Amino acid sequence: MFVWQLVLTSLLWAGNFVAGKWTAGHASAMMLSELRFGIAILVILPFVWMKEKRLFPPRKAILLLLGMGATGVTLFNVLLFEALAHTSAANTGLLSTLNPAAIALISFLAFGHRLTLRQAAGMLVSFAGVVIVLMRGDLERLLALQFNRGDLMMIGAVLFWGCYTILSQKSDGLRVAACRNAVVRHFRPGVHAAL
Repeated sequence: MFVWQLVLTSLLWAGNFVAGKWTAGHASAMMLSELRFGIAILVILPFVWMKEKRLFPPRKAILLLLGMGATGVTLFNVLLFEALAHTSAANTGLLSTLNPAAIALISFLAFGHRLTLRQAAGMLVSFAGVVIVLMRGDLERLLALQFNRGDLMMIGAVLFWGCYTILSQKSDGLRVAACRNAVVRHFRPGVHAAL
């Protein structure tokens, strides 16, 4: 069962890039982000209420959840949809494989967490694989590499996802239920006002 959950997760993430590319020319990045999470909230809300009998997290979790909403929901998705308007779904999907490296970098910068040799080697192998695929195995393409606007936006999105992941790890100690956490962090009028 666990393997199928991993396969389904990968398919849904891949579908996100393809669907995002298809819709990128039809609406603004902010509108696409709002629709995506607005629909998710409507679907999740009844389940949260049935399980939790409340919709809001503890007060001490609000700032953390707003930070998660700003980085992992708003900024990540707006940059993702903007990137898809300027580059291919394949490039955005491949660049998103840099997420583990971004998480490690931000974790090191924010908390001094160090990678083990095995983790660093895994990231290097992953990154090398991304480069080989992006360059189609041609070293001359690597030497002539130029990033387009969409690729740079996707790298920004990856960095914001790294921030989100680090913040979400901090929320574990606040005993914020997963469903409630998802609903509250996606409810972000204050975050949009700040942007």
